[in-house]
Amino acid sequence: MAPLCWELKRQFPGYDIRQYNIITDVLGGWSREVDEAMQELFGARGGEIPLRMQRAVISHTLNITRTVSSGQQKSEQKHF
Repeated sequence: MAPLCWELKRQFPGYDIRQYNIITDVLGGWSREVDEAMQELFGARGGEIPLRMQRAVISHTLNITRTVSSGQQKSEQKHF
């Protein structure tokens, strides 16, 4: 049993604890297993949860890109 599940079972005896590892790529893609897990966890709303996660991943990726791009532009300006 994973340490997180073990700790949760210890803190909340009698509850059914399940761990779902959800991995998204940098563009927010996911697998069919994620879709199935979301349907199991959230029922009818299961389809919208991965889309929200996708938006968050893409937004964060864009923020990183902007930060890195901005830093490179400032660095290039110092050399002139």
